[in-house]
Amino acid sequence: MADSSIKVKGRIMLDPELRATASGKSVCRLNLSVYTGKNKDGGYNPSLFLDVICWEELGERVQKAHKKGDTVVAEGYLGYREWKKKDGTKQPGYEITAQTVGTEWTAKPAGDEDFPQEEGWDDIIL
Repeated sequence: MADSSIKVKGRIMLDPELRATASGKSVCRLNLSVYTGKNKDGGYNPSLFLDVICWEELGERVQKAHKKGDTVVAEGYLGYREWKKKDGTKQPGYEITAQTVGTEWTAKPAGDEDFPQEEGWDDIIL
């Protein structure tokens, strides 16, 4: 599983929505727009759009702490899935199952101000 770990910084596109599974587990989905830089002509590359899935306590904290337009750092595992759209066609996509979501590159968990800082990450700008 370590092969697929990922850490991204992006802007939340829709207000996080907390839901519950049939078994009662809470889950929150974030839609992130990730800046991918400029191209060789000085224009911007298309943004990368990723879904971030936050389970149980993390999802509850993320839903309370963040809203549309916030910039967050999400760290977790990258996965691939397909789903059916309303018209019946298959839609492929990648999503991150989050371990942490925060506002700094250190990815402090939402609402956890006592989370220890990682050294050396504060100088990195995406």
